[in-house]
Amino acid sequence: MLAGRLQLQQPGMSALGHLCLSLTLDDGVRLNLCDDEKMAKVYIVRSDEASSIPRFGAQGIEVLSDAFTEELFVTLAGRHRRKQVRVFINDHSILSAIGNAYADEILFEAQIHPKTLVASLAPDQLGALFRAVTRTLAWGAAAVRDAAQPIHVKVRAHMRVRNRHGLPCPRCGTKIRREGVRGRDVYFCPSCQPATRRHFIDWRATGG
Repeated sequence: MLAGRLQLQQPGMSALGHLCLSLTLDDGVRLNLCDDEKMAKVYIVRSDEASSIPRFGAQGIEVLSDAFTEELFVTLAGRHRRKQVRVFINDHSILSAIGNAYADEILFEAQIHPKTLVASLAPDQLGALFRAVTRTLAWGAAAVRDAAQPIHVKVRAHMRVRNRHGLPCPRCGTKIRREGVRGRDVYFCPSCQPATRRHFIDWRATGG
C-alpha cells in the first residue's frame, strides 16, 4: 500500500491515480499499478533472473510455504534472540512476508507483548507464536476473500487490535493500546499480552 495499489480496471472505470503500469489481460480487463506517491518500482525479468532484482534475494523464508516449519522457526528465533519479537516477525529478511497489521494480529493471537525479547520466549511460547503466524494469515486471507472487495481496497474490518486504540479488546474487554517499536505504531492488549520487562508506561497500572 505504501508503494502503490493494484487495480483490476473494468471497461468504463478510471484508474485509481497516477498510473505506473497497465497490462491488458486476455478478457480485456486492465491490471493497473497506480501510485500517487511515485514510490513503486516494477521489474520485468525472466524467472531465472529474479535474483537480479534488488533485495529479492535477501528475502527470508516464505511463511506460507511448506519449508516454513516449527523447527526452522525456532532455529531462526535462536539466531535473533536479542530482537524484540515484533521486530523479529516483521523483518522480511527473516520471515517473508508479514506486514505491520498482521504482525500485531499474530502477537495478539499468541498473547505475546510486542516488546518481549525473543530470548525470553519459552519453548511453548515459540510454538504458540509459530502456530499464530500460520493460523492468523489463513484467517486474514479468508476474511479478505469473504469481504469480496476489489483488490485495491484495504480490508481491515476483521482486525482485532490493529488501529483499534482505545477500543475494548475482543477477548477480555481491556482497552487496546498503542506504542512505538522502531518508529512504527504497534497495537496490543495490555492484559492479554502482558509486558515481560519494565517499560516507560505500565498500561495495566493506568486502569486499562
